[in-house]
Amino acid sequence: GPTCACGQRGCLETIASGPGVAAEARRRLAAGEASSLPTGTEVTAARVFDAAASGDAMAGAAVDRGARAMAHAFHLLG
Repeated sequence: GPTCACGQRGCLETIASGPGVAAEARRRLAAGEASSLPTGTEVTAARVFDAAASGDAMAGAAVDRGARAMAHAFHLLG
């Protein structure tokens, strides 16, 4: 996973936090995935969540990645 501020890789925070979801959306956009997110605007978690709620598949995938990471972490704690 992505490098965390703590120096580790793939920490839950880097994947499931708001900045992590926004970073995943930016990575997907840079890879050429289509999205309804406006070009030329900052990609924030709020914008990604709004786009996902409106049916944007790329944004939904970015949110889903974070949600799956959270679900996995809760499962491990259980």
